[in-house]
Amino acid sequence: MLRHLVAFFLTLTILSAQEISIAEIIDANLFRTEDSTLISMVDLEVPSIKDEDSSRIYIAEKAIKLAKINLLQKNIRFEATYKNSCNGNDIRQGHLFRIYPLSEQSINRLYLEKGYAVYVPCDTSYMNIYREAGISSMKSNRGVWGQYMQSNPDMFNRFRFSFLLVEEYIKRNAFPPLFGINYRWSDLISIVDRDAFHLNASAETGTLVYVFLPYFNIGSEIRYENFYGRFHYDGIIPFYFLNGYNPESFDFWGFDIGFIIDLKNNRGIEIEFNSKRKDNFFLNFISISFATY
Repeated sequence: MLRHLVAFFLTLTILSAQEISIAEIIDANLFRTEDSTLISMVDLEVPSIKDEDSSRIYIAEKAIKLAKINLLQKNIRFEATYKNSCNGNDIRQGHLFRIYPLSEQSINRLYLEKGYAVYVPCDTSYMNIYREAGISSMKSNRGVWGQYMQSNPDMFNRFRFSFLLVEEYIKRNAFPPLFGINYRWSDLISIVDRDAFHLNASAETGTLVYVFLPYFNIGSEIRYENFYGRFHYDGIIPFYFLNGYNPESFDFWGFDIGFIIDLKNNRGIEIEFNSKRKDNFFLNFISISFATY
């Protein structure tokens, strides 16, 4: 008898799991699939952009941004809850997973880890995983548990560690180990934010690892899905180098075009073509960066 019951529930789980495509993020925990089905994540109490409390609206906006990055036009698996009492009237509830080539990431758990939700068990699936994620965010005072979100804004791009392949060195068959570290704020000022398309003012500051050459740049950035382009004005710090007795400003224009390979836990590999121009001199190189978002 027990064996038959186990087989029955396993069959229900398999039948309830399906790959879906999410077309719209309506709220922090309300999504519309391409076949117009409304779904939400089970076991989560999530702030809404319709809340009256401004701090909860702030967290809901951050959750929506996270959902856009991880759910829109991505490979998603939806595992519907087996308990009817967890379901809303017209909303299917369940567990969302983003599918990667060799693994998958629980979006329910990610919300709990970020402090975007409180764990309210209904469906007993993944109970221990969700409880641990909720306790972790509570102990760290994140999201709904404190003021973490106000003091630590979640910039779209932050720390990057890069390996540089310089065109001039490649022509001479010389490959010195050029590495750089930097912080890039891709959404310093958001101008257009439409699901997969973004137009922002952006900034970056960093230096080479073996050569102390601190720099900054500021400009514009256009993104469409995982592709992006940046046009920016650059300067070396300190801004002036002495040329005899006359100070000479060292500034130039730059253009980057790149592609992001998503990894788990808001990390990625960025492959960029970079071009720098000073008067009639061009410096071109390719950078491969490990980035956190």
